[in-house]
Amino acid sequence: MAYINTESDSQKYIIIGKGGKKLSEIGMKARMHLEDIFGKKVFLALRVKTLKNWRKNKAILEKLFPKR
Repeated sequence: MAYINTESDSQKYIIIGKGGKKLSEIGMKARMHLEDIFGKKVFLALRVKTLKNWRKNKAILEKLFPKR
């Protein structure tokens, strides 16, 4: 499962597109790229979530991008 985070519902609807076509296109291209990397078939489920001001929230950023 992969999540696409947006800051507003309007961005979410742009990512999903009419009838889910844009999200389907994004998923198909991502899946093909992952299959090239791993050399085998990949199942990829996408979800789009709205997280208000996630780019400015340090706690959310640390959860999404943990330091190594």
